[in-house]
Amino acid sequence: MLPDFPLAFWELSPDLQEPLTAPAQFSFRALWHERETEFLARTVAVSDTAEELFLCPLNEQSHGNWWVGQCTYRRNSPAMRLSLLRSRAEMALQNRTEFFRRLCVLRSGSGFRRLSIDANGKGKLSVEGYADTDFDFPFDFPAPFFEVPAALIHQKLLFLWDDPASDLSFARRWADLPRAERYAQATFWRCGNQPQMEEVMERIGTAFFDHLQLEHPALWCFYVRHHVFSLLVFPPGQFHPDAPDLPEFWAKWEQELASYFAPTLNEPLLARHPCVRSHFAQGSDYFCARWNQPSAHETIEAALWLDSWLDERQARGEMSACIVADLRATLP
Repeated sequence: MLPDFPLAFWELSPDLQEPLTAPAQFSFRALWHERETEFLARTVAVSDTAEELFLCPLNEQSHGNWWVGQCTYRRNSPAMRLSLLRSRAEMALQNRTEFFRRLCVLRSGSGFRRLSIDANGKGKLSVEGYADTDFDFPFDFPAPFFEVPAALIHQKLLFLWDDPASDLSFARRWADLPRAERYAQATFWRCGNQPQMEEVMERIGTAFFDHLQLEHPALWCFYVRHHVFSLLVFPPGQFHPDAPDLPEFWAKWEQELASYFAPTLNEPLLARHPCVRSHFAQGSDYFCARWNQPSAHETIEAALWLDSWLDERQARGEMSACIVADLRATLP
C-alpha cells in the first residue's frame, strides 16, 4: 500500500470536495538532486474530465509538493489513465524547470485565485475568461528553488499579495479589470479614446451600410498595433467572412480615422509588468463594431451625427479643413 500524500491547505481550492490527506495513487523512481529517489503522485479532480497532478519525493514530504498542471485523462480506462499520468509525471520531472511549480490558492474578494511559481521566478495567476496572467516573483531565498520549502513560497506570496507596490498586486488588480479598462491603462490615443472610436465605428456602419451596398451583417475591425481598419462581411451560413469590394471613397475613412485615433501602447507600463506584456503578446488586438441593416431614419440620423462630429474635429484643430471636406463629401 502506498503512503499518504498530504496536500497543504493552500494547495487545494476550498470549492473542491477533496480531503487534504489521501493515499498516493502511484509511485515511480527517478533522479532527483543527482540521487535515485522515489516519487509519490496524487491527483485531485477539478471537473468531470480534468484533474490536477501533484508530485513529491518520498523523502521530502515535509518540503511540500510540486504541481505539474492539469491532465485530461479521467475518461480513459483506469489502466490507460494511470499509464498517461505516469508518462506526464516523468516528462515533467525531466523538464522540471518548466513544469515543476509551487501552487498557492488565495482568497480574492468572494472567490479564489490560483497562483503558481516556476524555477525561473515567473508567476502565473489564473483568471477566468482570460489566459493566465503573468507576474514577477522576486526570488530572494538563500537556497536554490528546488530546495526551498513550499511553506516559504506560500508566506512570500501572502506578503506580495497584499503589498500594493508588488508586481503580483498589480497583476491581481489587472486581472479584475474589464477589457476596456485594460486598454485605458495600456494605450495612449493621439485623439479621442476607445469608447469614442467604437461609437464612430457604429455610426459609420449605420450611415454607410446601404451606401456600401452591403447585403449581409458585417464587422468593422480596428487592429490596434497595426492601425488598420478592416471590413468583413458574413454571408448567411458562412463561417468565414468575405472581404467585400468597396468604393474608392471608403479608403479615405479608413486612412483618416486610423491616423486620427492612432493608439500606441504604453511601453513603460509594458516594461514594468509581465501581465501587460502578455496581454499584448500576440502583437495586435482589435475592437469590432457589428453592422446590421439600418432603417432609413437610422441612416439619416447617423449621417447627421457624423457631420456634426467632423465639424467638432475641425473646430478643435484635430482634423484639417481639407480632410473634413473630403470625408463630408462622402456622407450619404
